[in-house]
Amino acid sequence: ELEEEVDDLRYTDSYRDDSGKAPGQAGFKPPAWHDPKDPTLRNKFPDGLPEGAYDAFYTDKNGRQVGDKGFLPPGKAQPLGTGEYDDDFVDPAGRRAGERGFLPPRRLDRKGLVLPGQNPDGLDEACYDADYRDASGKKVGDRGFQPPRAARAAQGAPAMGVAVL
Repeated sequence: ELEEEVDDLRYTDSYRDDSGKAPGQAGFKPPAWHDPKDPTLRNKFPDGLPEGAYDAFYTDKNGRQVGDKGFLPPGKAQPLGTGEYDDDFVDPAGRRAGERGFLPPRRLDRKGLVLPGQNPDGLDEACYDADYRDASGKKVGDRGFQPPRAARAAQGAPAMGVAVL
């Protein structure tokens, strides 16, 4: 039964919400936004997701989800590697990298549930892990790397951040 519920939440680039918006468009409402048992996304984003945002149930044209090697987020030209995510990924609770409680993809299973042995409380405020990639595809330690927007805001400086490795 859980597998059927998860299948109902999965979507691809060809999915259109009730207002005709596609994944990645500002105000897009993914299937999980409508989930009557879990209003988390709906409560956090009452007008739909921000531009470029996607959740754990988005599946690219090759059947990959965030965290899978070669996953291509909606509207992006550069694929991500195993476990990787960017600033546009929102976890099942609608949190982004750098927000308190954020759960990176490696901590979630394909159903969006926290994996056994992983901390269900997620990361601390301003934290992200080594799987985070900035808008240029750079990772922690690369010259010119930019931490997630939420981490920069929490630190109060545009180029500062805290990495949890």
